Amino acid sequence: HGAARSLEQGVPEGVIAKQLRLWGTSKDRILHAARRLGGARASSLLTDALETDVAQKSGLGTPERALERLSLKFCAAMSPK
Repeated sequence: HGAARSLEQGVPEGVIAKQLRLWGTSKDRILHAARRLGGARASSLLTDALETDVAQKSGLGTPERALERLSLKFCAAMSPK
């Protein structure tokens, strides 16, 4: 989310990587996902992840099913249109 929003604001990738402490292959993967998703979609996925976490801590549903649903949302967001 932070990387996607920063890219939309025109922040150079090197600055983003330093601010978010990204390095190695994870840096490239995160920046690629940020470019592909954009800030709004990344924010939506972050919200979905937080809601899944809260639901699990509240005993709502099974962890396997919740993670499966969340994984499908991430896969759909990253799949080619």
